[in-house]
Amino acid sequence: YGIPHGGYFVWPRDRQSHRRLDIDQPTDSRIRARAKGYWKTPHLYADLVKGPRDVLAWRRVPASVRTQLYAAFVHDTQTHRNQGINYFLLKSPRYRCYHVGRGCDKMRPS
Repeated sequence: YGIPHGGYFVWPRDRQSHRRLDIDQPTDSRIRARAKGYWKTPHLYADLVKGPRDVLAWRRVPASVRTQLYAAFVHDTQTHRNQGINYFLLKSPRYRCYHVGRGCDKMRPS
């Protein structure tokens, strides 16, 4: 929650909101609960990364495929528990070629 601004413009008062609310987490849980209602993502969103293999898997996905794959991933997380992009790739025949399995972390799909 809060704004993970990255390369986007964010007002100075909000620049550390993501760190304060989602990473450091305030001691009073009511503050975070209220922030969840204040900052809403305007579109469907899901975290890609749940572990290191998710990072490796996402790096394998060509830029031309990422938008379509991410949309399918977000749709899937609406009905299934989000276990990260690598798990989604494993269970999706269409995108399985990008999955990172044991012993093949450095290999690229052909």
